Amino acid sequence: MAGGWSFAVSEVFGINRRNLQPERLARGGLPPGVLQALAHMSDSEDAEGVGWLMVALARYTDRYAERSDFIDRLDEALAAARNAAEGLRLARRGKPLRPE
Repeated sequence: MAGGWSFAVSEVFGINRRNLQPERLARGGLPPGVLQALAHMSDSEDAEGVGWLMVALARYTDRYAERSDFIDRLDEALAAARNAAEGLRLARRGKPLRPE
């Protein structure tokens, strides 16, 4: 991933990447909600995969969802993720995505 962990944290939590520089983190740390979310996500065997999913959902929510309320935009992202998962299911089964 271009930018490493600071890119992902910035993308998911909406934190300016300058605030993720070591000297700034040493002075101010991260907000408690961010720390709690990171602890929750990292407490699983598939923490890296969960992180990738969060980046993808955050990106979709922020760039492609059209509603104004965050929860509604997140719902749009989840619907798109279900659609993408169904496409992946079909593709991996060897079935054509478009019937001929």
